[in-house]
Amino acid sequence: MRKTVICFIYIVALFAGIASAQDAHHSQYFNLSPYYNPAATGHDVEHIRLTGMYRRQWPSIATPFTTQSIVFDKQVSKVGFGALLNKNSAGDGSITRIQLGGMISYRLQFNDHKIASGISIGFIQKSFDPGKMTFDDQYNDDAGYDPANPTSEQFAFTKVVRPDFSAGFLYSYGDIQKTRWVPYAGFSMMHLNQPDEVLIEQSNINPMKTSVQGGTRFSVNEKVEVDPSVMMSWQQFSNEMLYGVKTAYKFDTRTKVEGGIYIRNKDAAIVYAGYQWNSLLVGITYDASLSKATTGPGAFELSLTYIPKAKPKKEKKPVAEKTEAPKKTTPVKNSEEKKTVESKTESADKKVVKPEDKKTEVKKPVDKTPAKTAEQKKEAKKAVAENSNNKETKETSKTSKKTEAATPIEKKPAKEAATKQPEPVKEVVTIDKDADGVPDVSDLCPDINGSPAANGCPDADNDGIADASDKCPNEKGSINKEGCPELRMPQSTDRTVYFDEYSAVVHPFDVIDILEPVSDTLFFDSNLKLVISGYSYEEGDSASCKLLSDDRAESVRDFFINKGIPADKIEMASYGNTKATVPTAPATPRQNRKVEIYIVRK
Repeated sequence: MRKTVICFIYIVALFAGIASAQDAHHSQYFNLSPYYNPAATGHDVEHIRLTGMYRRQWPSIATPFTTQSIVFDKQVSKVGFGALLNKNSAGDGSITRIQLGGMISYRLQFNDHKIASGISIGFIQKSFDPGKMTFDDQYNDDAGYDPANPTSEQFAFTKVVRPDFSAGFLYSYGDIQKTRWVPYAGFSMMHLNQPDEVLIEQSNINPMKTSVQGGTRFSVNEKVEVDPSVMMSWQQFSNEMLYGVKTAYKFDTRTKVEGGIYIRNKDAAIVYAGYQWNSLLVGITYDASLSKATTGPGAFELSLTYIPKAKPKKEKKPVAEKTEAPKKTTPVKNSEEKKTVESKTESADKKVVKPEDKKTEVKKPVDKTPAKTAEQKKEAKKAVAENSNNKETKETSKTSKKTEAATPIEKKPAKEAATKQPEPVKEVVTIDKDADGVPDVSDLCPDINGSPAANGCPDADNDGIADASDKCPNEKGSINKEGCPELRMPQSTDRTVYFDEYSAVVHPFDVIDILEPVSDTLFFDSNLKLVISGYSYEEGDSASCKLLSDDRAESVRDFFINKGIPADKIEMASYGNTKATVPTAPATPRQNRKVEIYIVRK
């Protein structure tokens, strides 16, 4: 009796690929590379990668065999992190095998050569449900199988959990954008500890599985990419060889269609089709059996991969600019603030006192005294007045020197001049009523103390532009920017929108990934401004390229204006084909057909 049960479990597990013969396999091994080699964890991952795969095999059987896999991986600098969950279900006895593990890889790069190693640590759980199985003591001679009949079969346990370890290596060369072809090769060893998966038999180990992967990606042109590959594996008495080629046609950087044909040696011919739109890649395969052991439909496999684009660090650049701005406006030497204030006030006092001293030493009364020598009494009075004035001016000069280091008051010399100057001197004072050093004839603001650089009008930031016309009155700027500082362009940007040849239409995925986040950023900070730079390349003569780059920049600008961004917060520049920002290799002209978006502080 027990031998019958053991034989049943072994046969079902053998077909499901979960016994000691062979692990379950996927036809889309190229979309689940960390499952076959831990060293591929995080390889060529821009941000994160999450892949789910479902396989349905032997559909002509009452209860088909199914395999579900979920793999997550991420690259952080030279280290890749990942997690794996795989479940196989087989037969009416609900025989299941669950594999769960964590993966880590480390990558070194020497020029264009990349070498990576990785390990996987987890566990394997195998179980079955006796309640869904039938035994021969439940059959009657006349009525046949009777589920009400109890069975005498006893099981010590129906589930076993064992640790599992794997390791792998991966080598690749080049970059598809630079070298146009990227060969790669990998080697992995799964189940290094060969965990014992005993259920009923005394010994039932999971044998070590060795795999070799290889292939090359190469770019035919900027839209077509071809990827031939092969994978071979050996596990105890079983071996498998899967080879084929996949071709991708790119509509843009994140939209493409894929198709391929693969052969599993002596088993099946596989047809693959895939489509990527923005962050989602959907793939489907159908296995047409080449083996004489099966009839009916083949196996279906469906995969869904989430590969979001890495978000630009748009928040760090404005913060860096915020910290730089106060450093430029505030004095560096805080301990010498008083000295700088005093030096400025002293220079101001000197500017005010000097003209008034000249006015108090008035030459006009001296010129008039010889004209009125007929009356001696008047001459005596004038001489007395002059002597008193000279004494007072000496006293005021002494007192001004004492008070210069303390609290300079500009009004005091003005009052003294008003009280001490005779009527002819008042006529001179009225020429500069606001005492700002600019004569009223040239003073655009004669009644308000201002700056000589601003033609006598107030200028708080001393940039030569009157506050009334200065859009940034508290920050030194330029005439070209109406008193605001020149925009500081960052050295690099992750906000780049690429265009197809001869096109100025923004693709939907760029709207979601780039333009929408930028517009949100401007709404949160009213002090930010946009600079949009348009480019074109090899799309006609220079005049045509200039017009096309204008159209591309305008299409991006119009998007932000439609989103409610004021037009005065957007500056646009167009360079045509005069500035190729990427080396013009045969596979890279599209990288110069773009619009760059810079977020800067006003």
